[in-house]
Amino acid sequence: MGYLCHYPRVLCKLREEVNTALDEIPSLADLTFDKVHSLKYFDCFLKEVFRLLPEGGIAHGANRSRHRARGWRLTPMARSWADTRSPRARGC
Repeated sequence: MGYLCHYPRVLCKLREEVNTALDEIPSLADLTFDKVHSLKYFDCFLKEVFRLLPEGGIAHGANRSRHRARGWRLTPMARSWADTRSPRARGC
C-alpha cells in the first residue's frame, strides 16, 4: 500500500482496471479467478511488488561466505536484497 501512496498514477490505473472489471459482472458472487487473472495491469503490479519485497524469508547467517560488490562486503541479507533488484532478476 505504501508504494501506491507514492505513485498515485499507478493507483488510478489499478482502480480503473478493477472498476471496469467489476462493472462487467452482475455481482461479486460471480467474480471468478479467471476474471481476476485477466487483469493485466494488476498482475504486473503484483509481480513488481513481489520482486521488490520477496515473499520468502531471508535466512540470516545461513550463508557465511563473503560476497563483494564494488569492494563492499555484503551480508547474506544485503546480497538477497541486491539480487532481487538486479537486471538479471527482471529478465533484462
